[in-house]
Amino acid sequence: MVFLPQSFFGFPLYIGVELSLGIAIFNKFCGFYGILALFTGHPLRITQWFFYVWSCVVLLVYLKGISQIYKPTLPTTCLVLMSYSADTILSCIFTIYFTNYWFSKEGSAAVADVETANQPSSASQSYEYNGTLVFTLFTLAARFYSNFLIAAFVQRMMKQDRFIPDDNDIDLNLKSKPVLHRAYLKLQRSCYHFCRYYLLPA
Repeated sequence: MVFLPQSFFGFPLYIGVELSLGIAIFNKFCGFYGILALFTGHPLRITQWFFYVWSCVVLLVYLKGISQIYKPTLPTTCLVLMSYSADTILSCIFTIYFTNYWFSKEGSAAVADVETANQPSSASQSYEYNGTLVFTLFTLAARFYSNFLIAAFVQRMMKQDRFIPDDNDIDLNLKSKPVLHRAYLKLQRSCYHFCRYYLLPA
């Protein structure tokens, strides 16, 4: 099993989870601004379109999760963990894609201007590249740490009986809810069973 942190730099785990979700929510609001490009006629690549739509969807999950941070429910928190994990993987993929795209564009421009480029500007460009790379790696490292914090929070909840949901109650709730709400509850239950399988020792 992967080692999970027991605290957030000496503070309770829920503080780290709340901070992680708060930063993620702030970051995901860019999805709404990106969607506005569809109405302004600004051209979007399919990858950008998918990224913005995904940001809007996962933002709703994060908002639900942070609203319950002081009175959490295990199914919702498991859904937050699975969404955050998927978002982390997608963020890595998008970071690699857009970084490669940016470097290729900047590299082409640098080659085209190599005849007129002077030494100070070359050093400045190298510094810019290195700074971007370091910042990107730091951001991804913080992202993975936040992912482990949320996983540790879920694991700790699973070890306390008061958080364990009753499957019979869930089944009864499914029968009395609208179709979309039933799908949402089923997704929560699937995330709960998946997290329980991987986070609790056999």
